[in-house]
Amino acid sequence: MFKVNYRITDTIEELNNLSEQEIEEGGVIEGYFEIVVNNQNYGYFKKGPLEKDERWNELITTWFEQLLKVLMLLKKKSDYVVLDDIDSYNTLLEFKQLKNKNICISIINAKKQYGVDCIQTTPPENIIPSDWANEEVSYDEMHHEIISKATKYIAEVDTINPRLANGATFSRLKELLRKAKNLA
Repeated sequence: MFKVNYRITDTIEELNNLSEQEIEEGGVIEGYFEIVVNNQNYGYFKKGPLEKDERWNELITTWFEQLLKVLMLLKKKSDYVVLDDIDSYNTLLEFKQLKNKNICISIINAKKQYGVDCIQTTPPENIIPSDWANEEVSYDEMHHEIISKATKYIAEVDTINPRLANGATFSRLKELLRKAKNLA
């Protein structure tokens, strides 16, 4: 099983009152973001009503951009992809393409290489595995879930603030989504 759960915690008022510059820069949208692989969870997702002024600081757009890039790399260029969780200290998500077209996903710890991309196709040095390791899912299931949730996210933002959904950052996200959809 591969699931993505997200929840915007910025208020509708905040997202509707962004300046043109903030919209072009992406209007950072924060909230909860969680990846569930089989019985393992990475991140946090709160169900139920939010408390007054409750916030969470995951960058939802960035997560979707990175996961779409992971999909494209696994399908076209590499059997190995590591995604740097930019908000953590030395925590990375590792994706390995298996011969049966499944993906083996692990959380690893390794010294981050500053000055390089958040996504790499070569293993980092001195990997320390975590107890969240070697979870296997099909590429097709992962692809479907990421495409489905990214599409839902874009539609949700478009409903809240169409100007934001048509800004530069969301235009890039939509282009990544279009490319990733065509990989199926």
